[in-house]
Amino acid sequence: MFYTMHGDRNPTGTGLGLAIVKAIISAHIGSIKAQIGLKNKGTNIQIVLPVHISQD
Repeated sequence: MFYTMHGDRNPTGTGLGLAIVKAIISAHIGSIKAQIGLKNKGTNIQIVLPVHISQD
């Protein structure tokens, strides 16, 4: 669940960031997906949350 990657940036951290984000998104019945960025550079993060339409 928690993992820290050692890339070209600061290699320190707890690996909690995306786990916390995933928990929040899941609590709102949403989804999160990570993919390799364009031309294999960076990362694309897609977050989908449902739209709530009030029936007042």
